[in-house]
This record gives sequence, structure tokens and C-alpha cells, in this order.
Amino acid sequence: VTDLQSRAIAVSLPFSCVLGLLSSLIASTMVTKSYLWAYSSFQHVIVILFAYIFYNVV
Repeated sequence: VTDLQSRAIAVSLPFSCVLGLLSSLIASTMVTKSYLWAYSSFQHVIVILFAYIFYNVV
């Protein structure tokens, strides 16, 4: 990862966003309709936050 530098985030971030979106879609079937967008947005923000934290750590 250290050899790739900024290219590592360019590769990993789209995959993490797609996985976050997929998990949000799956989880949205299990949550009540009134909290649907709040719950899926929260999960998506968590994925982006983890990508940002791990990019700064590495």
C-alpha cells in the first residue's frame, strides 16, 4: 500500500462505497420506513469515515 500511495485510495474507495451502498440497500429492508434514509446515510458515512481513517493510518 505504501508503494501505491494515493492510487491505493483511488482503488479502494470505490469498492468500499459500493459495498456500503449494497449493505445500506440490504439493511433498508430491515428498518422501518420512517428511518430508512437516515439509517442508510449513516451506514454510508461510516464506510467513508473508515476509508479516510485507514488511509491516514497507512
